[in-house]
Amino acid sequence: MSPLLVFGEDWGRHNSGCQRIVLELLIRGHDITWVNTIGTRRPSMDLQTLTRGLEKCNQWLFKRHEKSARLKPEVLSPLMWPSCHSRNERLLNGRLLNTQLSKHIKRQPELPIAITKVPLPESLLTSLPVKKWVYYSVDHVSAWPGCDRSALEQMETALIQNADQIIVTSKKLQERFQDFDRSTDLLTHGVDLQLWNAPVSNYCLPEFPRPLIVFWGLIDARLDVAMLSNLGNKMTSGTILMVGPQQNPPKELNDVPNLVQLGPVEYFDLPAIGKAADVLIMPYRKNEVTEYMQPVKLTEYMATGKPVVATDIPATHAWKHAIDIASDPEDFTKKVLNAKRNALSDEQTKERLRLQAEAWSAKAQMFLQLIN
Repeated sequence: MSPLLVFGEDWGRHNSGCQRIVLELLIRGHDITWVNTIGTRRPSMDLQTLTRGLEKCNQWLFKRHEKSARLKPEVLSPLMWPSCHSRNERLLNGRLLNTQLSKHIKRQPELPIAITKVPLPESLLTSLPVKKWVYYSVDHVSAWPGCDRSALEQMETALIQNADQIIVTSKKLQERFQDFDRSTDLLTHGVDLQLWNAPVSNYCLPEFPRPLIVFWGLIDARLDVAMLSNLGNKMTSGTILMVGPQQNPPKELNDVPNLVQLGPVEYFDLPAIGKAADVLIMPYRKNEVTEYMQPVKLTEYMATGKPVVATDIPATHAWKHAIDIASDPEDFTKKVLNAKRNALSDEQTKERLRLQAEAWSAKAQMFLQLIN
């Protein structure tokens, strides 16, 4: 198997499907290098940009090259200009990445297969010495809140044209790439049933009024605050607990009654939170971003054995008999309050047996077969 060179978000920053596949391949002994990339957002004078800038400076100064102290890939944090908005900025980043990564590739026993889940400068796609380019598409990236849409659209178009292969995580993304006249391979996200069925974390969740209605994941503009607000106002007791990092979250979130924002926790502590929850929720808006995404948390939620209530987005349709899907704020509130009082239906329990065929180990094997 050729070594893999994977481009994505900072390693360990978010729980992503791509990182889960990489972990499974590492267990099998594959040689993988992960490249931390930036440039999807235009820098601005705000706290988030300052915080992110300091994080990247720390990587560039002290962690440019991380060897695997435990089970993780070799991590590279190449120096990059923090924007790809203009053509000159993209050319600069293409040269910077090519120069730094070519040195790493020369030390490899053979040319790697390059896999990217983010658009990259076109000059890098045509100059970096790799065996092939694979676009692992997990979202409609240019539509993400706060992203530099025009630049990402240009870079993604170049990536679609130059990629030797495209792998997508949802049928909606497959449909989208038909507009580019490109064939794709479908590989949906998986789940680690052992992790979610038998929590072993010593994490101690703070005491909150019960029942506990839990969301975990990135807290950002994709959330439907109207859903949460209606639920909070109708709850006579209990807590809506939001767990995860923030990225330009809706300001109205602070005004939702009975809502508590816990902040981020370690990934392997989430099963303990799932075990403590009464209901798990996925209150996303219906928009261009959520139309194409396939949240990793959906299968994780179901694996806990707890009731799940989600808004009606395409990713939920394949599991419509295993969870409760809400159409509007009133319906969402009704189904959450009903779920906290009742166990899973027989149909939901039966439908969730399908999770046994969705293991990340199987997904990683399928991924290898596809790229080879």
